[in-house]
Order: sequence, then structure tokens, then C-alpha cells
Amino acid sequence: MKCMYCQGKMRKSQAPFHIDRKGYHLSLEAVPAWVCGQCGEPYFEEHEVKTIQRLLRQLDRQTANLGVKQSPAYGLGGTRISRPHPASLSGRSPASAGPFYPHFR
Repeated sequence: MKCMYCQGKMRKSQAPFHIDRKGYHLSLEAVPAWVCGQCGEPYFEEHEVKTIQRLLRQLDRQTANLGVKQSPAYGLGGTRISRPHPASLSGRSPASAGPFYPHFR
């Protein structure tokens, strides 16, 4: 598998995942991922993406129960994320892009 950014060789490893969302910050330090040996770009497989999405939904419900207010710095859907989805850069849909860095809403 090749990196969509630099065409470097991907290897199975672990990568951090950080997101600011709806008044909280989630930081996972060692998520299984494909990582580019050249530029270090991580791509998460479907299982990991679904697990993170499930965790985010649970945190959304819990923070709503606490009455946590959303910062005005957040965009639509209350999510601020530092990287664009690689498939959006390549013009391919996430389903056809293979492992990818998720864009959560």
C-alpha cells in the first residue's frame, strides 16, 4: 500500500488520534494504523474508525448530560480537526480510499 500524500510505503503500526469536539478534547495515543514510512501520515482501518466513532457518540451523550457548552471556535457539527480527510484530497470517496484518517462530524 502507498501513501496518498507522498507515495511512501505504508507499514502497520500505531498512531495518535486527537480531536477537539463539542467542549471536550479526546486524545488516544496508540491507535492501530497504517503509517507512512516516509512522511508519517496515519491511515486508520474501518474497525478502528467505527470504534472511535462509537466512543465519540458516547462522549457526546455524556457531555450533553453535564451541560457542557460548545466553544464558538468550533465549526458545523461541533468538531475541530487539524487534517483534511485524505480521500477528499484525492477526489475519491472514503469507501473507495481504503484505510483512511477519519473525519468525524
